[in-house]
Amino acid sequence: MAKIASLKICIDARAQYLMDPLAPIPGQDPAFLDALEHLGRVAGVDKPCLVVGERGTGKELFATRLHYLSPRWDQEVLKVNCAALTYC
Repeated sequence: MAKIASLKICIDARAQYLMDPLAPIPGQDPAFLDALEHLGRVAGVDKPCLVVGERGTGKELFATRLHYLSPRWDQEVLKVNCAALTYC
């Protein structure tokens, strides 16, 4: 039952984040907080950025946050699911 409650909190936090891309992303692991700090530094670079990671690690959340922290925040963001692409 505790696992279900924990998952519900996680889902609620992600849903809130999708409605407000600048809302705090939940997490307190030192590696996670380091990644958020790095994200803030990368946002100032006016170059395309590829976010990679294993499935379910929050790549889309990071990409959205990166976009809204960047100087191009008022332009559209392009999200591509590379796993859905076919190779010739």
